[in-house]
Amino acid sequence: MAYFHHHNHHYPVPNVPQRGYCLNMTGSSPPQQWPTPAHSLASTVRSAHGEISDEEQVSLARPSPRSPISQHGAGFPFQNRKEARYLMYYIKDFSSWIDICDPARHFAREVPRRACDDPLLAFSLLAFTSRFFCLRTRVHDPSSDIYYSKAIQLLIPALDDPIASIDENILAAIVLLRLNEEMSGSTRLLDLASSFAPLGGLGEAASWLLLRQDMFVSLTRSLSPTSTYENYRNSAFFTSSTPEAMANRAVFMCSQVLAYAFRNDARLDVDRWQELNTGVAEWYDSAPKESLPYFASLPSDDPQKDGSCFPTCWMTRPQYVLAYQHYYLARLLLSAFDPQLWKPGPDALRKRPEADDNIRNFMGLIVGLSISHPDMMTGRFIAHHALHAFGSWIQDGRQRNEVLEFLQTLRDLSGWQTAPLIARLTRQWADGIA
Repeated sequence: MAYFHHHNHHYPVPNVPQRGYCLNMTGSSPPQQWPTPAHSLASTVRSAHGEISDEEQVSLARPSPRSPISQHGAGFPFQNRKEARYLMYYIKDFSSWIDICDPARHFAREVPRRACDDPLLAFSLLAFTSRFFCLRTRVHDPSSDIYYSKAIQLLIPALDDPIASIDENILAAIVLLRLNEEMSGSTRLLDLASSFAPLGGLGEAASWLLLRQDMFVSLTRSLSPTSTYENYRNSAFFTSSTPEAMANRAVFMCSQVLAYAFRNDARLDVDRWQELNTGVAEWYDSAPKESLPYFASLPSDDPQKDGSCFPTCWMTRPQYVLAYQHYYLARLLLSAFDPQLWKPGPDALRKRPEADDNIRNFMGLIVGLSISHPDMMTGRFIAHHALHAFGSWIQDGRQRNEVLEFLQTLRDLSGWQTAPLIARLTRQWADGIA
C-alpha cells in the first residue's frame, strides 16, 4: 500500500503505475443500454412527440387477476401519461442508482415488467420516482404522497401475513419504499431478506440492496446493523469474479465491521477486531489488477490552482469505485474503533493522533473517489453518509469548503436533503468537534 503525502495528510492508494492522464475527465462510465420499454408503453412514448393529445388517458397495464394483493382495493396506477412518464424516468434514470451492484439489472428490467401486474410494486415505484423527481425539479406533485400511502396500505396487510407469504415482489417494493423514506427495517424483515440472498433473481438483488440500506441507516444513526449475515455467504457473489460481485463482497465486509464498531462491547473484543482487520486486508490483496485506479494524483498544494483538494482516483468501472469506497470506510472504522485506543494508559494516548490522521485520510479518499466520478450518484450518497458520521474530523479549510460545495451539488443533482448535514458540519467545525 502506497501513501499520498500532502501537508499533514497521508493518503493510502494502491501501488499501481501511473499510465498517463485520463481521456474522460469526468471518469464516467460508457453510456448504458436501457431496456426496451414494454409494448404497452409505445403509445405513451409516441405521445411525447405529439401523436397523442395531452388530454388522452393512456392505460399502461391492468392488474393480473392472480396478483396476490390486488384485492386490497387501492386501485391500480399507470392510468395516465404522468404515471407512465414516471415509469420511464425510473427506467432511464433512477434505476441505475439501484442496480450498480447487479449485473442483471433486475430493478431496471424486471421491476417495471412486474409492476404492470403488481399494484404494490407499481405504487412503490411511483412513490420513489415521483419523490426524487420532485426534489430534483423542485416542483411539488401531491400525487407523490398518494402513491406512498397506497403502497403502505398494500404493504401492511402483506407484512401481517405469515412469513411464507412475503415474496420477491414485496421485498423489491420494500427496497423502493426505504429509498423513498429512510425507513428502518425490523429484525424480522431483514432476517427474511437475507434468506433470499442465495436464491438468485430479483429476490437476491433486493436482499443485497437491503443490506446496503441497513448499513447506511446504521452509520448515520450510530446503531448496529440488524442484518443477518450467514445467508449472504451462500450467495453466488462470493464465488463470482465480476466487478459487481467484488463490490458486494466489499459491502458485506464493511457491514460486518460496522456491526462490530457499534455493538456495546466492541472496545473489549480484540480478537474480533483482528479477525475483521485481517479480512479487510485479504479483500484488498485479492482484488484484481483491473480494479485499481488507472490514474491517481495528489491534491494541489497551490491554493491558486484549480482542482480538487482531495485525491484524484480514476477507475474504469463504477462498481470499483463503490468497492473501494466501502474498503476505505471499513479501514476508517477499524482505525476509529481499534480496541488498543480504549485501554487506559499512555499507549492509548500516543495512538490517538495516529488514529485521527487515519480517519481523515480514509475520509479524504472516500470523498475523493466520489469527486473523481461526478456522474456516479451512488458514490455521492456513500460519501454523504460517511461525512455524516466522520466529516467533523476534516481540518483543512479548503477541504471543508469543497465538502460544503459537494453536498450542495448533491442536493441540486438529486434533490437529496443535504442542508441538515451542511448545518451539522458547519457547527461541528466551528466548535472544534472531532
